[in-house]
Amino acid sequence: MRAKANDILAALDLTIVTTAFPTISEHFHTNAGYIWVGAAYILADAASTPVWGKVSDIWGRKTVLLIAIAVFFIGSALSATAVNMVMLIAGRTVQGLGGAGLVNLSNIVIADLFSMRYALLWISMID
Repeated sequence: MRAKANDILAALDLTIVTTAFPTISEHFHTNAGYIWVGAAYILADAASTPVWGKVSDIWGRKTVLLIAIAVFFIGSALSATAVNMVMLIAGRTVQGLGGAGLVNLSNIVIADLFSMRYALLWISMID
């Protein structure tokens, strides 16, 4: 069975943070909260996944996709400029919110633009 892009991104994001965590914990001089650095992204992603599609039905795909990009960017900026572990976890949470929108809305837009036959082809290429 083929894994979904959402699962792959979440697993990749968790793996990237896990390999970087010794450097992160050395920078912040603490090991407390290391589980939450990875889990915050995944929990926020999973919790906000259903919301993005419904919101895009109400306000339009383009507007909501641009909002998702902005939310992901803000989360990335918060994570990059974190001065302590709590700020890093908060940034990762915001990143997860935006990441869910990016993954889901890209699939929704492809399904809107192409017939089912070609939409499945394009979705399989990005998954």
